[in-house]
Amino acid sequence: RVDEALQAAAGDARVALVSLLAGVDAEAARSRLDASEGSVRKAAGGRRLDGARTGAEVAALPPPEREA
Repeated sequence: RVDEALQAAAGDARVALVSLLAGVDAEAARSRLDASEGSVRKAAGGRRLDGARTGAEVAALPPPEREA
C-alpha cells in the first residue's frame, strides 16, 4: 500500500501519508494539505502518525470505573 500511495502521490511523501491516514486518494490528500497549510496531522483529520489517541478522542472516553 505504501508504494502504491507514494506512486499515486508522484513521490510526495506528505501526500502519500495523508492519503494513507485519511483513506483518501492523492488528489484529495493534496487538497487537504493545501487547506491545512501543510500540516499532515490536520490534513489527516487529526490522526497522529504513531496511532496514539488525540486529546479529543481521550476526552470522549467514558471515565474509568472506580473500585469501591
